[in-house]
Amino acid sequence: MLVVVMVSSSLMSDILRQREEQNLTTYMKQAAYSVDSELVTYNNLSNYITFNDVIAKVLITDYDNPYDLYEQINSVVKPQLDTVIYFGDAVKRATFYVNIDGKKLDELIVPLSEVSDEHWYKRACKDVEPHWYVDKEENIAFCVRRSAVLKKNGVLGLFYVSVDYEKLFEGLTYNMGTNYGMFVVDGDNNVVYETCNFENKYKKYHLEYEEFENLNNKSEYKIFSEQLEQTDWKLYLYKPDVSIVSDTRPITFLATVVIVVGVVTLVLGMIWVGKFITSRLSYLRDGMVATETGDFSLRLEEVSNDEIGELIRGYNTLLGKIQTLITEVYESEITQKKYEMKALQNQINPHFLYNTLSLINWKAIENGNKDISEITLALSHFYRTSLNKGKNVLPIADEIKNVKSYIAVQLFMHDYEFDVEYDIDEEIMQYESLNLILQPIVENAIEHGIEVMEEDKRGLITIKGWIEGSDILISITDNGVGMDEEKAASIITQHSKGYGMRNVNDRIHLFYGENYGLSVYSEINKGTTITARIPIKRVGETKENSII
Repeated sequence: MLVVVMVSSSLMSDILRQREEQNLTTYMKQAAYSVDSELVTYNNLSNYITFNDVIAKVLITDYDNPYDLYEQINSVVKPQLDTVIYFGDAVKRATFYVNIDGKKLDELIVPLSEVSDEHWYKRACKDVEPHWYVDKEENIAFCVRRSAVLKKNGVLGLFYVSVDYEKLFEGLTYNMGTNYGMFVVDGDNNVVYETCNFENKYKKYHLEYEEFENLNNKSEYKIFSEQLEQTDWKLYLYKPDVSIVSDTRPITFLATVVIVVGVVTLVLGMIWVGKFITSRLSYLRDGMVATETGDFSLRLEEVSNDEIGELIRGYNTLLGKIQTLITEVYESEITQKKYEMKALQNQINPHFLYNTLSLINWKAIENGNKDISEITLALSHFYRTSLNKGKNVLPIADEIKNVKSYIAVQLFMHDYEFDVEYDIDEEIMQYESLNLILQPIVENAIEHGIEVMEEDKRGLITIKGWIEGSDILISITDNGVGMDEEKAASIITQHSKGYGMRNVNDRIHLFYGENYGLSVYSEINKGTTITARIPIKRVGETKENSII
């Protein structure tokens, strides 16, 4: 029943759609015939003028004086042209353009030179056929054609007749209805007339001609066309599919009601039939209830190969996996406790280190050893910020303090044989950084750049920090021995002692992504610059990750 209803509904919808399309096709033929009829009328008027021997004779005759010429024009030509003008309300103007000097009378007889620059001039001169054009600004359509009689006498003459634009095309919208768009296009693909009529809910389907041209066969519109017989104009009509099928909605509603009734009947039937097959489902349910107590060792027996049998076997498999996961989670918790204990032990050691360094500091102060006190404080501050209570991120201000403490120790160890300069934008101090990314770079600059310099050259390390776009850049430059391009490219891709350049680069990659990390620039005997690029993030914005 459901299949029959759906098929019948579809067939009826197709029939109504085809009927609507046939009606639109018939309308297009009638609309084209309406315009062609108007064009035929005006073409016949132009035939009357352009094939008129009397008019041609007046225009090609040489007169002894201008008075005779104007007398003939007024008595012979003007009445003929006035006949065209007064033929109907739609005719606006009738003019004869001739290639004869001195012949001009108002708008009836005009020299050709006045229209030689018009876009239609050359085309009209080629033959004696009527050519139609539209001037939307003047709200007119006009026909231009060459006089066949004058052509036989070797004289060029064009007859021009203009008609009301709206009256020419008023037949296109007669009894059309709504929710459509229409274009009349000339042979050069220019739109000479355009109209549309869409209800409010269908206004979004209105198209400009450029959009209409880009429609394809799979669009949501039905397109109809008809070629006019009296000119090279072509008539196009487009209508959205949704408006065409709107007449099928009552049938669709009826089909929906029938389907709903059928589905309800089907459900009731399924409930009745289901009573015969629920016994094994109840068995499965009882097994699930039994596992609520936490006994996942229970297994249900089932030997049938139907869907319910597969369900029971799948449930047994699920119980086995749950048991396995419980065991794994239990073991994982034990391992986690071990790591927590180890972390607790690691937290005890820094406190011991800080207390020891503090004791050394006080002893140095008591004995008046200012250098020992300062180096002890720098070392204490360095380890405090390095350990950072087990956290991976810290404010850039603390990272700068950390590296300053490290440099203070190194200066003391090297007897202040090199200088350090800082050029750090205060704005970056509020943002976050990974812990211990600058100290390894400074260590590398001292060990591989400053320490191996020539003795007569004083070392200089410059630390800069600034914002570039949405990133923060911190560079460390030394004026040491430098290195070649190959070695500079390898120091962040190979293993090194301690943290090493690769370690720092990998940590930045893991924490912030592949777009961030270290870059190296170096020249032999000029020095090396290593730049760390990290994103602008406020402290606490990035989630901690203890493995980095």
